Amino acid sequence: MRLLQFHFLLALFLPITSTYTIEHCGNSKPAIEYAITLAQTTMIQPLGDIQRGISSTHGYTAMYKSNVFKPFLQNFMANILHLPVTQAAGRVQEPAFVCVKPDMGQRYNIGYDPLDRCAQTGVTSFWAKDTVIVFLCPSFTTLKFQPLFTPGGPRNVYCPVVQKNVFVGQSDPLVKYQNYDLIHQLAHLYLQDGGLTNQTEPKEVTDWNSCVGLGWTPFEGGPSVKNPFNLIYYVAFVNQECTQMPDPFTSPFSGQNDQMGLLSSEKPSEGLTTNFTDQS
Repeated sequence: MRLLQFHFLLALFLPITSTYTIEHCGNSKPAIEYAITLAQTTMIQPLGDIQRGISSTHGYTAMYKSNVFKPFLQNFMANILHLPVTQAAGRVQEPAFVCVKPDMGQRYNIGYDPLDRCAQTGVTSFWAKDTVIVFLCPSFTTLKFQPLFTPGGPRNVYCPVVQKNVFVGQSDPLVKYQNYDLIHQLAHLYLQDGGLTNQTEPKEVTDWNSCVGLGWTPFEGGPSVKNPFNLIYYVAFVNQECTQMPDPFTSPFSGQNDQMGLLSSEKPSEGLTTNFTDQS
């Protein structure tokens, strides 16, 4: 077993040590802390599965296409598991989870009122660019903590159906929960400027078929790895033991079958940049 793999497997059995703050949440603080813990522990099974790379039956190939990204993804996921300090605005800082209240824009020096962002349709939390802050909107608490399932019972009740090589239906039953909402924002937090957003090219995508269709080669900079929802879907597929996946190398997705040889590569891409703390 490679040393890097040993370090990540060892991390799965060690206590989760985290450095973060929860601010302005009042009596909701215990519930927020529980949601954060759920988001962290949601990464445990995927960190085990990712050792398999393209041999995984739970969507690694659909979302990431190549083993070339395994070391990057291992470090990425380990950071969400442990929530270490990271760099933003030129300073090393610990992540902060802030329950949004009126007049917080000046207090956190972000140039806008977080309540205005929260008023946008579908926004339950958001990462403030160039910070280590995840703002939790009042609507965040309307989400359930995580998908429910009967212990020991079937785990694939939230899995998608694939027809004509595309996912059909809505993804909300699989991922619209507090734990995945936090994973989305933590992905942005640890990617910082390296992640896709609505201001980058390509832009961040949230639809699961759009995630499958994202470019992936190192020559493209690996946008599928930089898109937070690719991580969300892969993690959810692993935890729910989903196995029906589109083939990203056939219609209607990619014409990149001539690059299939890269799938067996283990060389990390030099085109990826993050503010990750090395967990190895």
